[in-house]
Amino acid sequence: MTIFKKIQSISQFISFIFIVFILQGVSIFEIEKCRDKLIEDKKCKFIEKTKLTFPGKYLYENLNNLNLLRKFKSSSGLITKPGTHERFKNLNSGFTFYYEPGSRNNAGYILLSKGDVKKNGEPSVELWDLNNQKLLYKWIFNTKKILGDTKLATRRPNSIKFLNPLLLSDGSLIVNEIHDSLPLLKLSPKGNLIKLNKKYKFHHSLDIDSQGKIYVPIRMENSPSGLFEDEGFAILDQELKIIKAFSLSKIYKDAGLDYKIYSTPTKDPFHINDVAPLRDPNKTKIVLLSLRSSSSIVAFNLEKEKIIWIIEGLTNRQHDVDILNKDGSYISIFDNNNYMGGKPKRNKFITIKNLPSLDENKAETIIYSYPFKGKNSNDLIVKEVNFNFKDKKMIPVTNTEGVSEYLINNNSIFIEESNYGRAFEINSKNNKLLWEYINRNDINNLYYRMTWSRRLPFVSDEVLSKLITKN
Repeated sequence: MTIFKKIQSISQFISFIFIVFILQGVSIFEIEKCRDKLIEDKKCKFIEKTKLTFPGKYLYENLNNLNLLRKFKSSSGLITKPGTHERFKNLNSGFTFYYEPGSRNNAGYILLSKGDVKKNGEPSVELWDLNNQKLLYKWIFNTKKILGDTKLATRRPNSIKFLNPLLLSDGSLIVNEIHDSLPLLKLSPKGNLIKLNKKYKFHHSLDIDSQGKIYVPIRMENSPSGLFEDEGFAILDQELKIIKAFSLSKIYKDAGLDYKIYSTPTKDPFHINDVAPLRDPNKTKIVLLSLRSSSSIVAFNLEKEKIIWIIEGLTNRQHDVDILNKDGSYISIFDNNNYMGGKPKRNKFITIKNLPSLDENKAETIIYSYPFKGKNSNDLIVKEVNFNFKDKKMIPVTNTEGVSEYLINNNSIFIEESNYGRAFEINSKNNKLLWEYINRNDINNLYYRMTWSRRLPFVSDEVLSKLITKN
């Protein structure tokens, strides 16, 4: 009888393991085939209806929670990188301003995006007046309900990022995620879900042109070779309807540059993380693309669907790129300066002048390879901002993410050190700090990440009046 019971126990254990593998297989199928796709598939509908993946998701979430609790005594996925406490322990939490209120008329505003320190890292977006140093409005999100409405109720509210919020004229926000976790969302001034789009896997940055069209990186279907996931970008209206989508593998193939994709064995040859439109009052014709994997900046003509120029080798796994003048001949780049995925010695803020006007019709694609040489490169003026703080711990070192903004009229450069929950601004003339923000909860001494805040030179009176009325 004892032997029989042992055999029975072993049989039950094997059956349990078999069931776990089956459920894991179903979970993988759902992730690969069903999630974030608008497809009519009977298998996907069956999985969703029967909730077959719930056990696997539940186990994964709780194991992850236990690991976070063990390390940080918090289950939040927005806890900052190790070493944050040592760097910033002597700094005040929140904003510290180094100029008098009302003394910088061109200071503008910031749409502060972060993990909320009072809600264990749940998404938070606030609008601040940086001249008068005042909080003007805070969007209040019921993140759990939003996740339920998007059918992602298994995700923890304190592991979600409302990334790079884009403020619209009616006070609503469009927000994104960074790792395809959420559809593209439009949220009301009261923080409620208005619209969503999950046609593609939207990720990273958001931007808007003079006509109000939205630009966002996307992850698409597998490339024709099946060797990697293709990426690109989409243009949408403010109701999140797709106007047009572009494939990077097609863009490179049409330019005769597809060898740059296939010559390196990687499943992530592009990793597009920013799309910056050249603002034109009539029609947007040009965008700049930041491709992290190849450390490249690409200028692309939307009408001709043609690459104008590529800058490569100057940066290392950079993120944000911005156009600083009307014709696109002057740009800035937030360079993570991240070699081999390791921690950088310092981030860099780089400006490049004397690029060819993006309105010019060039017959061939120009490739600027650093160090710049040749007839097309002689006149390029590259300037690197040195964050020469007295305390070396204050030099920004975010190895992933991060944004910047050069506010020429304010003589200032804004940097968000996303991984470490810090944002700051320096005087572009003398590199002195104007203000800094530390995203720390002083009660439990935990630091939470920033999630791509948006620096705004101005906010219209119309938008301000709508938000303040709703406050």
